[in-house]
Amino acid sequence: MPAIKISGITNKEDAKWAAILGVDFVSVSLMEGDPRKTSDEMARNICQMLPSYTEVILELDSPNSLSKRRIEKISPVYISTPLETQESGENIGDGILSIRKLEKLGEATQDAEIIEIRIGQDLDEEVFSGLVSEFSNFPLIIEGDLELPLIKSICSRYQMRAWSVRNIISRSPRRIDYSLMKEYIREISLW
Repeated sequence: MPAIKISGITNKEDAKWAAILGVDFVSVSLMEGDPRKTSDEMARNICQMLPSYTEVILELDSPNSLSKRRIEKISPVYISTPLETQESGENIGDGILSIRKLEKLGEATQDAEIIEIRIGQDLDEEVFSGLVSEFSNFPLIIEGDLELPLIKSICSRYQMRAWSVRNIISRSPRRIDYSLMKEYIREISLW
């Protein structure tokens, strides 16, 4: 069973429910143009309130879009930025929406760098398989709002650190439907 990540958390209540339900990672966005963009203060509040078993990922437009001091004030566990070869928000094609690099702040650990591949409904299996091969030296997080049987199929074929979901459990871009989140987490935990 992969770990679970909920992307685009915008408020403390959604973050609290993610932690209560045992989510391993949550992300907060400070990316320009993201409908789930939050403030530095809200990102900091979310980081401070979550238990240590739920790690916070801060999504940025680029490695230099925030000063080191601002990042330290927010205090996330990971920083997520697009790979150098890809512009923020770029649709790569063949169902690959973006590739991001997560870097752990502080001490070096086994998961100091993680690659996150965001996929769409029109995923080309061959292209995806090639990317998984290319990044096989890194723990992988796959993000995609796919139906649970397809997620299970992908998880059974590929080793990954976590599966991430964003839109499928949302009531709106800024709120999560807790019953959908609970159902999603329960299904994955049974695999």
